[in-house]
Amino acid sequence: MKTIAEPKFDAIDEAILDKRFARFIARGGPAVGDYVIMPDGDYRRFTYDWGDDIQTTSGCGNESFYLTAGGAMDYSGGLDDAIPKAQLIHCEEYKPGTVWFFHHDDHRAHNGVYVQVPCRVYRFYPKPAWPKCDACGMVTEKVIGCPDGAEICQRCFDLGKH
Repeated sequence: MKTIAEPKFDAIDEAILDKRFARFIARGGPAVGDYVIMPDGDYRRFTYDWGDDIQTTSGCGNESFYLTAGGAMDYSGGLDDAIPKAQLIHCEEYKPGTVWFFHHDDHRAHNGVYVQVPCRVYRFYPKPAWPKCDACGMVTEKVIGCPDGAEICQRCFDLGKH
């Protein structure tokens, strides 16, 4: 049985990484490979960008992020549901994330080098599925906007509670 030696990260790989990582940062975020803090405090990484929504890792490991020449990341692994980008806030922090690319940019089997790069961190603030009445606190399908900015349910409106 023949053992294949793992490639060693060197100065040529460092130059490749520098170019690709600069392109990754320039692309902005949220982007595939960046982190998100979920409402339960769990850290996930973004996996696929759908435009207005972005999908996350499933949290069960066995994930792979390939750093492309253009600075994007391609993901392989388990997926969770997509979340709306409008409900993400950048935390102004970075967390190390593992990525890989081909040693000396030589695309062949067993030739990946793995490194950690600083990835942006976002926090997910989900909006409730249904609005809440400001007067009674009940979740309702529809609210009525009041001149002072309050939103109340039809029942509270009919009862003159606001």
